[in-house]
Amino acid sequence: MSTTVTPFQKFVALISFDQENNQIRQQLQDLDSDIKHLNQMLINTEHELTATHDLVKTAQKAVDATELANQELDATEKTKKNQLDQVQDKKEYAALKKEITYLKEQQHNNELILVQAWTKLETAKQAFEKQKELLNHKLTEIKTDINAKKAQIIELTKQVNNYELERKAKEIGVPAEWLVKYSIMRTRVQNPVVQVVNGSCMACFYDVTQQDVNALKDNRLVECRGCFRFLYLT
Repeated sequence: MSTTVTPFQKFVALISFDQENNQIRQQLQDLDSDIKHLNQMLINTEHELTATHDLVKTAQKAVDATELANQELDATEKTKKNQLDQVQDKKEYAALKKEITYLKEQQHNNELILVQAWTKLETAKQAFEKQKELLNHKLTEIKTDINAKKAQIIELTKQVNNYELERKAKEIGVPAEWLVKYSIMRTRVQNPVVQVVNGSCMACFYDVTQQDVNALKDNRLVECRGCFRFLYLT
């Protein structure tokens, strides 16, 4: 025994089809938003990795600068010692000895500074290597997530592109007047068609009269008297 599909049932099917498509479009928006967020996370993580590496560079510069200062002190000390071997004046000799003693003190202080600089450099390198491993793992996860969401977008976009073609077939058998009213309502609200639950419109909770409930049971088109959305019964 064949069952005839009424215009109202076709109308409800069209509405369901549109709602599914709206959900897909919303998913696309959400995915696009997710990807933007992930890209920002990607940038932040890369900046964090760069900042950690900059600490190593700064520590290395401190070591290089201290070593260079020590080399200059060594060269100055050698020069003064050579002068000391050649000088005959006692006052000049005493002055040079004093300068050499001062240079040795500076060298000693610089050696302590150099030890501290090397300690900071090694600590910075260890922290960088540890952080690099963690951040690179995080970067890989983010990129994988982005690629997965892009793949979802491709699949969902295909469904959206086929939507209009399929929708034309869904409109067949639905009264033109209903389609016009429905099209107008769709431009005003996101949910132009809502269910009646416990005798009330689920959008504005306006009470639906028994007369309208009976009309819905007869598969007739009924608009809510409160918000003018189309109503339906499951």
